[in-house]
Amino acid sequence: MKAQKLTYLCLLWLALFFLPTIPGQAQAGCTDDQQRPTPFCQTSNLNIPAHPTQGAIVTPSIIDLGSLDDCTAADQLIFRLEFAADFSGMPPESETLVLPDLAIHSVNMWVGDRAGNWDWCTTVVQADDVVSAVDGQVFIDNNQNCLLDEEEGHTPLSSWTIQATNLNTGATYSTQTQANGSYSLLIADLPVGESADISVEVLLPPGLSSACPSTQVLSNNIDGLNELNFPINLRTDCQLLTVDIGTALLRRCFSNSYTINYCNYSSEPVYDAEIIVQLDELLLFESASEDYEALGGQQYRFRLDSIPAGGCGRFTIQALASCELMLGQSQCVSATISPADCQTPGEEWSGASLTVSGSCDEDEGKVRFEIRNVGDNPLITPLAYTVVEDVVMYRSGTLEGLGPAESRVYEFPANGATWLFSIDQPKGHPGKSAPIAFVEGCGGFSPGIVNQFRQNDADPYVSIDCQTVVGSFDPNDKQAFPVGVTDAHYIEPNREIEYLIRFQNTGTDTAFTVVIEDQLSPALDHSTFLAGSSSHAYRTELSETGLLRIYFENILLPDSLVNEPASHGFIKFKVNQLPDNPPGTLIDNTASIYFDFNEAIITNRVRHQVEINFLEVRTATVDLPPRASLQISPNPMTHTGRFQFLNYEVEKGQFLLLNAQGQIVIQEAVRGNNFELNGRDLPAGLYLYQILDKQQLIANGKLVIK
Repeated sequence: MKAQKLTYLCLLWLALFFLPTIPGQAQAGCTDDQQRPTPFCQTSNLNIPAHPTQGAIVTPSIIDLGSLDDCTAADQLIFRLEFAADFSGMPPESETLVLPDLAIHSVNMWVGDRAGNWDWCTTVVQADDVVSAVDGQVFIDNNQNCLLDEEEGHTPLSSWTIQATNLNTGATYSTQTQANGSYSLLIADLPVGESADISVEVLLPPGLSSACPSTQVLSNNIDGLNELNFPINLRTDCQLLTVDIGTALLRRCFSNSYTINYCNYSSEPVYDAEIIVQLDELLLFESASEDYEALGGQQYRFRLDSIPAGGCGRFTIQALASCELMLGQSQCVSATISPADCQTPGEEWSGASLTVSGSCDEDEGKVRFEIRNVGDNPLITPLAYTVVEDVVMYRSGTLEGLGPAESRVYEFPANGATWLFSIDQPKGHPGKSAPIAFVEGCGGFSPGIVNQFRQNDADPYVSIDCQTVVGSFDPNDKQAFPVGVTDAHYIEPNREIEYLIRFQNTGTDTAFTVVIEDQLSPALDHSTFLAGSSSHAYRTELSETGLLRIYFENILLPDSLVNEPASHGFIKFKVNQLPDNPPGTLIDNTASIYFDFNEAIITNRVRHQVEINFLEVRTATVDLPPRASLQISPNPMTHTGRFQFLNYEVEKGQFLLLNAQGQIVIQEAVRGNNFELNGRDLPAGLYLYQILDKQQLIANGKLVIK
C-alpha cells in the first residue's frame, strides 16, 4: 500500500512540472499559445444517481466548475476523465466513467485547449441510488407517420432539449440530445419500482410544429426503463438559418466575451453557411473559438462546417473595449448568417434594396449618412425617411430615383448630438428589414441615446447587440432594447422588445442551479416569445398566464471570489407587443433570480409606454416672399382644412403631410394661392406638413387633426 501511494505521489510531482503539450489544432490568433488551461473541479463530494442498466455515469459536465483558458473558449475546451488510481501523468482517452461500485472514488478531470496544452484537477464522487430513466431519440419525421422508421433514425437532431416532470412530485429534469439524436434522462426523485406518471416534452424552436405531439405522458415501468421518441418536422421549402449574438456587459480596457448561437431549422444539411461578424471601431478583435478570416473594416468571416438538419452550434469571440471609450458610449456588434433564402418578396417589389451607414468627419464638422441601393433594380416609388437629433425630429422627407449601386449622402452638423437616420424599404421588400443608422459622439458626446431606438435586426438571419460602456454595475439586472425614448421610455405600437437578464454568483460557494422567473406583461403577445443567446445552456417554460421560467441546471456557476470571470451569466429573449396596443399602454417587467435554494434576487423594473406622437418636432425657419404669409383654418381641424397664401402664387407645387414617424400619408400637387386638405380618413394626432414650389421648400409646420 505504501509503495502504491509513493508511486502515485511521485507521478503527481512529476506531472506538476512536466504536464504534456499534445499537438492539436491551434486557434487562430493564438498560434504560439503554450499556457495550460485553468481547470476548476467541484470541491464537495458528488453523489451520482445510477441508470437502471447503464450504472452511475460520470461526465465532465458534472465535475467542471467553469474551467477556462487564455485563448480557447470554454465551450471549445477538451475534457477527459480517469480514476485517480490510474493516474499516469498523461491525459487519458475516456470522456466518461462508469462507477464500478458504491464506494467513494477520486476522479481526475483533464482539461485541454486547442493548442494541445493540458492540466487537471481532482474531485470525489460516489454512486447513489438507482433511479428511473427515460431514453429515446429525436428525429426528423420525413413521412410524418410519427414512427421512428429505419431510414429516419439516421437523421440525428443534436442539442434539442428534452424536459421531464415527475407528476407525483412536480420535480422537473432536462437534458439535451447527443450528436446521434439520442437522449437519456434520469428522474432523480423516482426510484426504480415506484409508480408515477411522467410528462416528457421536446422543446420546439419558434416557428416549428410537429404533426405528432411534442408532449407525452407515460407511466413509469416497474424496471424503471422507459422509452419515448419524438418526431420533428423541419422547413422543406428553404434554408432556415438563425443567428443571435450577445454579451453580458461591456467594460472598457477589458476583454469582453461575445457568444454567437446559430441553428439550421431546415430539413437538409447546409454546407456553405457562413457568419459575418462586424465590430464597431473601438472594439478590438482579439481571438475566437473558431477559425476566422479577417475581411478588413472590422469584419470577420466564420465559415461553418456543415450544419445538420435541425442542428445548432455556438462559438465565442473576445473583443477588447478600447480605453478611449467613455462611460455611457455605445458600441455595437452584428452577426449575419447566410444563406438566407426563406424571405419571399411581394409581387409589388421593385427589386431595389436600401442600406444606411453613418460616419463622423470632425475635420469638416459633419455627420454623414449614406443611403445605398444594393438591389438589382432602381428605386421607383419615393420612400420616406426620418432624421432625429438626440430625441428631436430634425427632418423628414422622401428619397427617390436611386439606381442600382447608386448612393446619396446627407450631411448634418457635428454638434455632439446622437444622430439617427431611418428609411423605409420599398413595398414588397423580402423580410423585415428597416434600415437605420446612428452616429454618436461626433463633435461632442450625448450618451444613452442609441438604445432608445430599435435596431435593424428583425430578420432571423441577422442579430445586432449594442451595449453602453459601464464602470461599476449591478451584476443582477434586467435591460430592454429599445430602451424607449426619453425618461418616459416611449415606444411605438407593435414594436418588438428584446430583454437581457444578467446574473452573477456573489455568494461563497458554487451555484448548481440558477432559475429566473419573469411574469411577462399582459400587454405582450406571449405566443411570440423567442429565446436568444446566453452564457450557459438553459431551458425555458412559459405558462398560459405568461409566467416565464428559465432554468440553468447543473450550471456549476463558481462564486466571484473563486473565479470572477466565470461567475457571470446572461440570457436574452424577444417578445412582441399585442397587436395595436393603444397609446398610454404601460409595459412593465421585472425578474426574480434564484441561486440554488436561496431567496430570490429581484432585478430592477424596466418600463415602456406605448405612444404614437412622442418625438419633439423641430420646425425649420422658412423665408417666404416679402409680406407673404400662410393661413390654415381651422387648426386643429376635424375633417377638412383650407391652406391660404397671401400675396403668393404657387406655380408648380407639391403638398406633403407626414405622421409623427416621418411617413408620408398624403401627397398632392397644388397650384394657386389656396387649396383644401381632406383628412377625413386620418387618425387623430399631430402631423407635419411641407409645401414645395419648383422643388423648393416654401412652407412647413405642424397640423393637428382632432
